[in-house]
Amino acid sequence: MSLPGGQVAPYFEERFVFENSDCCSCTSIRDRFSLCETNFSLSTGNNCFTSLLIYKVFRFMKIEIISGSARKQSTSVRVAYALQKWLSESANHTIGVIDCRDFVLPPLQTVFKSVDTTPEAFRPLTKKFFEADAFIWVSPEYNGSYVAAFKNLIDHFPKQLHKPVGIVSVTNGALGGMRAAQQMILLAAAVFAIPSPQLLLVPQVEKRFDAEGNLIDDSFYNPVHNFISEFLWLGSRLAKHPAAATP
Repeated sequence: MSLPGGQVAPYFEERFVFENSDCCSCTSIRDRFSLCETNFSLSTGNNCFTSLLIYKVFRFMKIEIISGSARKQSTSVRVAYALQKWLSESANHTIGVIDCRDFVLPPLQTVFKSVDTTPEAFRPLTKKFFEADAFIWVSPEYNGSYVAAFKNLIDHFPKQLHKPVGIVSVTNGALGGMRAAQQMILLAAAVFAIPSPQLLLVPQVEKRFDAEGNLIDDSFYNPVHNFISEFLWLGSRLAKHPAAATP
C-alpha cells in the first residue's frame, strides 16, 4: 500500500551500513532477522558496523484476515483485501484472507477441533484457521453488532488462546461501526484471544476504498497505518513462530 506521493509504508526494512562488507556475522544477521524501524539497538560486539539504523526484531507471523460479510455485493470485503495488500507490501509475513462468501457454513452443530475431523468441504478453511498466528476481524455493522455469518464462523472453532486480533468495523454511514467494534472486543475476550486496542473504524467505506481494495482517500492513510502498526507490535510479542533465528 502506497502513501500519498507513491512512497511505501516502511514497517519492515533491512538497512545496514557496514564498515567491513566482508563480515560474515553481518550477512548472518541480515539473513536471520525480520527488522522493523523503532527505538531498539542491536550490536554484535565486534564493531563491524559504522552505523546501524534503529530497529526492532519482529517475529514472523501467519496472519489471516477474516472478512465477515456473506453478501455477494459486500463492500466491507474491500477493507479486508486492502489490508492484505498493505501488509503484503510492507511487512515480511504471510497474509491470507478468509472470505465468508467462500465458505457457507451451516448453523453450528459441531466445533471443528482438528483438520482431520472437519468435513472435507471445510478442511481448507480449518487448515488456514489452525495455522494462523494472528487474525484481523473485519465485519460490517448490522443493527448495532457484527454480522451473523462472522459469528457463526468463529463459533465453529475452539478458543483462540492468546492469539492477537485486530478489530475492524465497516459502515456506509458516518460513524464507522463503533458498536460492532465494541461487540467484537467482547467476542475476542470470550474466545481467549487478545484484541489490539487500536481499532480501525471505517465510515463511508465506498469513499475510502475502491472495489479492488485500493485506498482512494488519502486522508484515511493515518488511521490504517496506526491500526497496522499497533497490531504488528502486539503480534510480534504473542506470535508462536520464533524470529528467523536468535544471535
